Amino acid sequence: MWIWGKKKRGNSGSVKQRRNASPNQRCRNQNENYFRLIHSIANTLDSTQAQEQADDNKRAFREKIVICLLIGTIVVSTGGDVIFYFTMHYARQAAVEAHADNVSALEQAKIANDATDQRAQETLVESSRAWLGATDASIDGVPTVGKDITATIVYVNPGRQPARDVYSDVTKFFATPIDDIRGVIKNTILNYVTKCIATPTQPNGQIVFPSTGFSTQVITKKILKDSVDADVVSGSKIVYLQGCFAYLTFEKPHHTAFCYFFQSGTSNVQHLSICPIGNYSD
Repeated sequence: MWIWGKKKRGNSGSVKQRRNASPNQRCRNQNENYFRLIHSIANTLDSTQAQEQADDNKRAFREKIVICLLIGTIVVSTGGDVIFYFTMHYARQAAVEAHADNVSALEQAKIANDATDQRAQETLVESSRAWLGATDASIDGVPTVGKDITATIVYVNPGRQPARDVYSDVTKFFATPIDDIRGVIKNTILNYVTKCIATPTQPNGQIVFPSTGFSTQVITKKILKDSVDADVVSGSKIVYLQGCFAYLTFEKPHHTAFCYFFQSGTSNVQHLSICPIGNYSD
């Protein structure tokens, strides 16, 4: 009994110890559960934050890709616009240059055509117009002191049109070899040519028709006997004959100047010598 009673008391303490330990254990278990719950919540939060961070990273990456694509699209579009602009600019410039070249070519072609037409017209006129020109000159004999001299100028119209409103003139002057050295003869002849070129035609004047065969026209000029002295007879003084024609052909004025001279002892009275200057035709 004692033993049992001993054991009884001992069992009672053990039970009591277990009773005392049970609340502590439960408390620890409960704390552990709290800790596990807290850790679970923390892990869940960490996982959620990690997922959110991953989602944010993916979203940011996608946004970067979208931005890059937008930038690339803008760059490509701008580059395309720039290329299109310069392409159109160069195309327009090329078109302007081509148009300018075409205009220049057309203008040059027109100028060439006009020049060709002008030359053709001039050629037609030149081949058909009237021409007046002296072909020979003579005097009626060897000069004699105190005797008149009659000079005859032969001229023709070898053209195809009549020369109208003809003005004609023949003049004379005397000169010596000394005058030639001094330039007097040259100046006198050239001054007369200048005057002839400025001479107007004679309205309702003579008409000289085209020459046919050996037909000719003549002008005569009388050298009065008072001018025929011993120097003319001896050849110390030279007789110069200058003439001028002014006439219309194709409604355009033209002029012809001619010059002959006679020097006794050297010149042929039937065919006077032609002056080296003083002959002109337009």
